[in-house]
Amino acid sequence: MTYDERVTLLNEKKIDILQFVMLGDDKLDFLDWCTDRGIEPDTESAQFYVDMTDEHSMVLQEIDIDDASEIL
Repeated sequence: MTYDERVTLLNEKKIDILQFVMLGDDKLDFLDWCTDRGIEPDTESAQFYVDMTDEHSMVLQEIDIDDASEIL
């Protein structure tokens, strides 16, 4: 299932955030992340994981933008 398909299902409330993560490419990373922290993979941990990885992605994008502007 594609990311866009999962987002659509999530927005339509046909799946919850845990299902969103478990159906995606990050499933194993999420499960490892939970194991490393000794927490259960539930909706709360899935939401925190998504928030954390979204924030991390945004920071990396900002770094890439800043690096590109310095080069130009």
